[in-house]
Amino acid sequence: MQKTKKKRREEEPMEVDAPDGGLSNNNQENEMNGDIDHISDDEEGGVRVGDIYIPPAPKPALTFDTNGPRLIITHIVNENFKSYAGVQTLGPFHKSFTAIIGPNGSGKSNVIDSMLFVFGYRASKIRSKKISVLIHSSSKYPNINSASVAVHFSQIIDGENDDFTIVPNTEIVISRTAFKDNSSFYCLNGRRVHFKEVAHMLRSQGIDLDHNRFLILQGEVEQIAMMKPKSTGDNEAGMLEYLEDIIGTSRFKAPIEKIAVKVEELSEMRKEKLNRVRLVEAEKQKLEPAMHEAVNLMNLTNNAIRTRNMLLQKYMFETKKIIENKEGEMEELKETLASIDERLNAMKEDLEGKTMILRAGTQKYEDLQKQKEEVQEKMSICKRKTVTTQAELTQNNKKKKNLDQLLEQEKGKLIELELIPEKNRQEIEDCERLLVRHRENKDTVEAELQTVVASVRTKTQGLQETKDRLQANLIDLKKIVDEAKNRFKLAESELKIYVSNEQKEVEKLEKMKEAYNRANATLEEKKPMQEELSTTVPSDERRLNEILNRIQALKQEETRVANEASTLRSQLEESRQAMTANRSRGRVLDSLMKEKRDGRLPGIFGRLGDLGAIESRYDVAISTCCGALDNIVVDNVETAQACVEHLKRHNVGRATFIALDKQEHLRQTFERRTSYPEGAPRLFDLVQVRDRRVLPAFYYALRDTLVAADLEQAARIAYGHTRYRVVTLKGDVIEIAGTMSGGGKTMMRGRMSSSVQQDTSEQDPAVIQANEQRLARLDARLSELRNEQLELEDSSSALKRSTREGRTTLNKLNVEVQSLVEQVPVMKNQIKQQEAKARACKVDARQQANLEAAVASAQEKLEKAKHDAGEVEKEVQGVDAQISAVAGGKVKDLQSKVDDLAKKIEKVITEITKLKVAINTSIRNARKAKDKINQMEQDYRDTEQNLENLNNQKKQLTIETAQLTKTLEELDEQITEGADEFKDLKQEITRLQGRENKIKAERLDANNAVNKMDKSIQDCRAKLPMWERDLRALVLEDPGLEGVPGVEPLEPLKEHSSEELEEAQVEELRNKLAAQKQRIGDSKPNIQAIQDFKAKEELYLRRAAELDEITERRNEMRALYDSLKKKRTSDFLCGFNTITAKLKEMYQMITLGGDAELELVDSLDPFTEGIIFSVRPPNKSWKNISNLSGGEKTLSSLALVFALHYYKPTPLYVMDEIDAALDFKNVSIVANYIKERTRNAQFIIISLRYNMFEVCNRLVGIYKTEDCTKSVTIENAIPSLPAEDEVAA
Repeated sequence: MQKTKKKRREEEPMEVDAPDGGLSNNNQENEMNGDIDHISDDEEGGVRVGDIYIPPAPKPALTFDTNGPRLIITHIVNENFKSYAGVQTLGPFHKSFTAIIGPNGSGKSNVIDSMLFVFGYRASKIRSKKISVLIHSSSKYPNINSASVAVHFSQIIDGENDDFTIVPNTEIVISRTAFKDNSSFYCLNGRRVHFKEVAHMLRSQGIDLDHNRFLILQGEVEQIAMMKPKSTGDNEAGMLEYLEDIIGTSRFKAPIEKIAVKVEELSEMRKEKLNRVRLVEAEKQKLEPAMHEAVNLMNLTNNAIRTRNMLLQKYMFETKKIIENKEGEMEELKETLASIDERLNAMKEDLEGKTMILRAGTQKYEDLQKQKEEVQEKMSICKRKTVTTQAELTQNNKKKKNLDQLLEQEKGKLIELELIPEKNRQEIEDCERLLVRHRENKDTVEAELQTVVASVRTKTQGLQETKDRLQANLIDLKKIVDEAKNRFKLAESELKIYVSNEQKEVEKLEKMKEAYNRANATLEEKKPMQEELSTTVPSDERRLNEILNRIQALKQEETRVANEASTLRSQLEESRQAMTANRSRGRVLDSLMKEKRDGRLPGIFGRLGDLGAIESRYDVAISTCCGALDNIVVDNVETAQACVEHLKRHNVGRATFIALDKQEHLRQTFERRTSYPEGAPRLFDLVQVRDRRVLPAFYYALRDTLVAADLEQAARIAYGHTRYRVVTLKGDVIEIAGTMSGGGKTMMRGRMSSSVQQDTSEQDPAVIQANEQRLARLDARLSELRNEQLELEDSSSALKRSTREGRTTLNKLNVEVQSLVEQVPVMKNQIKQQEAKARACKVDARQQANLEAAVASAQEKLEKAKHDAGEVEKEVQGVDAQISAVAGGKVKDLQSKVDDLAKKIEKVITEITKLKVAINTSIRNARKAKDKINQMEQDYRDTEQNLENLNNQKKQLTIETAQLTKTLEELDEQITEGADEFKDLKQEITRLQGRENKIKAERLDANNAVNKMDKSIQDCRAKLPMWERDLRALVLEDPGLEGVPGVEPLEPLKEHSSEELEEAQVEELRNKLAAQKQRIGDSKPNIQAIQDFKAKEELYLRRAAELDEITERRNEMRALYDSLKKKRTSDFLCGFNTITAKLKEMYQMITLGGDAELELVDSLDPFTEGIIFSVRPPNKSWKNISNLSGGEKTLSSLALVFALHYYKPTPLYVMDEIDAALDFKNVSIVANYIKERTRNAQFIIISLRYNMFEVCNRLVGIYKTEDCTKSVTIENAIPSLPAEDEVAA
């Protein structure tokens, strides 16, 4: 039997299909969501809690008494399985008790192996390493590819004695076939199936494949007795686990562990949820004070908005009443203004006629002035072009001169190159003729030499033999010379090696002295150059700095003069505009300023617009929005009254005065600095004054008017939280009341200059003309400065180049001289060191003398050998002379001639080749020279053309300059002559303007009254849209939330009736609103705080709900854990008690009086320490199983096995040699017990003990022949005797 469930699963077959333990989609979702309340039924009757599967409870225990059908194995068919060759049928097996007997090694256990093979066991459990080993292999059947086993089952109904009836259609055949490649397959009733289907069928018939209690293999009986109380590892068996598997409570173990983990996970999750709830609750409590504060402030704000709503409606109600009254007064004022306009129009007609005449004359001089400016600009352009043209002329002249020189040189080279080919061709012809002559002579001499050599060969044969003998002797002597020469060279080499170190050091010393002298000479040569450049370069740099400083000064002066001219031109333009603007008010201002100069009215400061200045970009803005710029500023009210009396007394005109003593209270106001929306500047702060006493007058006129870039920005600033008066750069004005004015196509400008003009005499025409002349002088000076700058820049460029080159050379010389200065002492020191080294390396004179003597001796021997060889060589020469004498010296002469002619031929050929190469080279160089000359001639012509064009351009510029100068002088004369032409006409116009001014003053008063009234009406009307807009802008603060403490549903703003508005008092509403705003202050209700609190509260409720949910799930899982644990304990104890009681009974029956029991180590928790199996053999004390003998262990184990069979019986049992360790007495007891148990079960037992198999019903004999196992089946019954035997008996 198997030991534990884990061990059993390790021994399951390789081919078994894994059970379908996967979760369905729904169950997977439940697992992901952590749901435990959904319990689904398993296909085998178990239940599933989320992802935890709880197997079904075991079926109720069977009883020994049964009348129903039961399953038996009828027979087994083995084909080529292990030791069974071919097809071998085992059986048929008896329905009750079959014994398998046979000698050792015959193949008895292979019967059980064949069952194990069909029941799906691994090869290792069938005593093999792999499945292919199960295939039969013997000498008779060596190459069998497969093996198969078929187990035949059927259900029977027991009859009397050995009779039984097979239940129809209950025959079952389970087979398994294995192949050489270790593969196998199953068949059920001939149909190929998976093992899962086979296992399911066997379990349905009551065969316990899970715990294998129906099967006891060889040697397993004692292993049961030796189990520990509890396993200590995953791969170790224990008595507790063994019994739990049988009782069925092991099915709770894995689910309980998983549920415990699940409970722990849910507890951790609940802890996390609880922390999150507490965190959100703390955050909510932290937000609660801010929420209450925001709610209170919101209610106060809404009350203030309701009060402002009624106040604005009251304003509109009162304003409409005022408009009705003022419109009647407006009609009367318009009638008065119409009568004044009639008188003024008649005066204007007369004035316009004379003004047209003056304007025509003035236009003429203005045109002349414009012409003058244009002529001056043209003259400046001509001067700049003249300077540029002169520079180009100089450059082109230099280029022309260089081209002349280069052309002359190139043409000379070309002539020389063109003469070379002809000269060389003549020389080549001469050389070729000479070559032909030499070759002919050589052929003639060679032929003659051959003839002479052939004729003398027979005459000199004896001399030739003597020569050969002498030459042989000479060869031996030359060998002696060579050996003497080698010895001489060797001695000479030794001498050289010996003295070489000294010579080397001496040579090195000489080289150092030579380098030292050369460095000294170089130093002496470069020092004068350094001194010269050290003087000239700084001088040139100083000159360059002076020129650059001069250029910088000219640029600064140019900038200053240009700025001055620009400022003066701007002032002239402003003065002209001011003259035009002041024509109507000039008499009043001139008269008052004359009184000031005369000392009668010293308190007059002047016109307000002339007492300050502003940048030109703000001219339109201040001219449009500051109506008081034409007012006259005085020191106090008395001066103002004196001025009014003066004007009335002399009937000069009217004026408005600003008394500074009455505006002094404004000083503290405008001196207080503050910031304004979007950083917009205050117009008052942009005004520049010379006398700070007039600042209150400007603040009186401007107040806190702000300047905006455009109308969009102005609207944002004006209609913001605080009202401001705003003007744009284009003159659009938005008043504090909300009305807009200004803008349009015509812009007002020129009422304030960019410089302070306290002295109004600047607007005098004579002053303007003087300024124009000054402007002309400035323009002339500007032209002179620019011309001088151009000349200086040319000089500086050349000087920069020469200075840069000189500085580079000087730096190079400095480095070289410095290096030489440093090297000379070092080299001198090195020479001293080398001299000492040379002295140290001086050779020994005695040794040198010995070596020289050896060299002299070797040389003497060499000379002697040479002398001996020379004597022999002279004899050879004498023989040669005799041979030559016989030949008459003709051969030698002829050979000499041949050699000379060959050398001459070679020399002539070489010369011809050189001449040809020179021809090709000269032609190529001549072509290049021609191209270069053509290019230079083209450049020369282009340069001459440029010079001609530049000279013409220079002449034309000179003529234009003279013409422009003449035109400028003529224009100056015309402008000067026409200065007094219109003097009388101007005086007439002035008188008419005086009369016109009186009428205009009357009209102005009337018009001012009309405008004032109209402005009042318009102001009133303008307030209505503003207040309507303010009304529409009123919005109650509403967080848009319900369920917030203190927040009640809002009622919309009320539209009050006329009666309510009539009864309401403005002052009372203002005071009420002021009190409410004071309580609110600058604070705004923090709606976000209310919304944050509400959001946090909703989050708190969600987190609390999640906590409740996870707590409920944890509690459910914990309850399930407790119930399963309790169920496991109760079921185990119930089965344990039954098994213990049956164990005691079985052991007493088997041992005839002994006792045995299973004892819990921990009775409170049976699963912690395990179970102890103790027995008391007959007439002995209690002992642990491990202390028993082999037979006692077997009896104890069999008692436990039989007790388990009683607790969970199966229809059949297979046992292998369970009686091996028992004596004959105990074998008989066990055999009789088994015989008793076969009433409702089939036993197949392998045994070698006759006490066992003599009580069986049928014997299956196993035997082996030729390595092949065979079987025979016989009935175990007493054979009937023949009749004669019975009689004899």
